[in-house]
Amino acid sequence: MGAPNMQAIDIDRLGKVASKTGPSYLAHWVLKSAQRDKLVPWYRKVLGMELVFQNHMVTFLTYDHEHHRLAIIKLPAAAKPMILLAKVYRKFYGLDHIAFNFGSLRQLLEKHRELKAAGIEPVWCINHGPTTSIYYEDPDGNRLEFQSDNFDTAEDFQQFAIGLDFHKNPIGVNFDPELLWQKLEAGVPLVELRKRGSATPAGKKPVAGLRAINWRTL
Repeated sequence: MGAPNMQAIDIDRLGKVASKTGPSYLAHWVLKSAQRDKLVPWYRKVLGMELVFQNHMVTFLTYDHEHHRLAIIKLPAAAKPMILLAKVYRKFYGLDHIAFNFGSLRQLLEKHRELKAAGIEPVWCINHGPTTSIYYEDPDGNRLEFQSDNFDTAEDFQQFAIGLDFHKNPIGVNFDPELLWQKLEAGVPLVELRKRGSATPAGKKPVAGLRAINWRTL
């Protein structure tokens, strides 16, 4: 039996949902790794995290007021053969990624440039429609999405989401982050830069929808 056809919430409730039984906020996430020595510096660089606590078993890191946003449990070296299996498993089942919002498109692209200068390249750059998104993978293959919103209000997003274009292609259109940065610096209006297909290199066909999915981006 297929999934039930569920009714989306009314447009006037978007951005105002306040569950009486839900949590106050998402506090942290936890990783198990046989490569803690690689993950700790990676997360300190990529998320600008500070080391809060570390012993022979666990590391706590944070990037804000929370006492820890990430915990890394150290596994023995004997667990290293599991890394490849874990990378493949993530591509097909369970949690795919964790997303972090950057306040603006400029902040998102500045972060991309900062990480590129440090030798950290994204695995996927795609304008989903609701967001402009850049994906990274840590040394264990855990995936992070860095995004900026393409709509200023929940109502604008909902109008886009109910449109035919999003129904035909809910995945998005790949983009070149360097080209997008050049256009941003050149003063191209933000409303144009946020559109899907705004940073497809000249002479190339946009890579969109299922064509954007391959072994690297999966």
